[in-house]
Amino acid sequence: MNNKMSTYRIIIMICGVLAILGFFFIPCYHNSLVSAAGLLGGLFGAEGAGTGLANVSAFKMITIAIKNASELRSIGMESAIHPIGTTILFGVPALLAVLLVILAIIGKKAGAIGGIVCSSGMLVCYFIQVLSIPSIMKTGGYKVSLLYYILFIFAILTLVMAILDLKSAGKRYEGNASGNLYNGKNYEDTVYEPSYDSYGHSYDRPRRKEGVIVGIKGEYKGATLPAADGVKITIGRSAKDCNLVLTNPAVSRVHCYVTYYADRDVYGVTDVSKFGVYDVQGKLIERDRMVYMGVGDEIHIGKSNNAFRLE
Repeated sequence: MNNKMSTYRIIIMICGVLAILGFFFIPCYHNSLVSAAGLLGGLFGAEGAGTGLANVSAFKMITIAIKNASELRSIGMESAIHPIGTTILFGVPALLAVLLVILAIIGKKAGAIGGIVCSSGMLVCYFIQVLSIPSIMKTGGYKVSLLYYILFIFAILTLVMAILDLKSAGKRYEGNASGNLYNGKNYEDTVYEPSYDSYGHSYDRPRRKEGVIVGIKGEYKGATLPAADGVKITIGRSAKDCNLVLTNPAVSRVHCYVTYYADRDVYGVTDVSKFGVYDVQGKLIERDRMVYMGVGDEIHIGKSNNAFRLE
């Protein structure tokens, strides 16, 4: 499968990195009257009476819980800010954000599924943090910081991007190519490559320098168009920009490009339309990226009832 970095994965990585930074710098809770913190002043020492704890980040919250565990137990408030529970609740989102970035780098379907799980877990933790602000924090005058909702936005955005990336991964072609390299060229995109044609000739040993595009449905049914090696053929409604001009309104002005590559006896098809290009099974090929298809494959131009076979 094509593992080229998609826009979805790039956004996921950016949000993941920002969520990691937010763990240290974005405040969970804010107190504009921290100088009158009262009970918190006893817990946090001299710092509690100053402005240093006006904003408490997730990292600071964990630090408070661990460093002041004995003080909390001595006054019976350990249940309000439990060291282990606080560490898990505020630390897990940061770990999930790290995992999110790693999965985005890995990509593929598993990476997209993992991204959905991680971003969902982050959202759950954020909701719990907001809904169950420790009573001792409320006593000290703390409220949920408005800046903290930025983390919600990051988590929601990564969840949406992961779902879109999974949906996109499901539409990518896998083909049966044995590798990504051929004659020194890097074919990172998907390849549809039957091993043999109807005459038993292996496609690994091309016997021609020119392909043929055959109309099998619609306005060009029965017509043939030579496809010279490396020459881009444009299909669409624009007579100025296209070699194969279609009149159906369900066809974009410039719908797709088809290029024959004699060195490998494959066709490169690039969909640039808003109506899509479908294969013989009715699956959309990926948009704005060249997809390699083998001899005998079909392309269906949107829902216009126009179709061509690549010979």
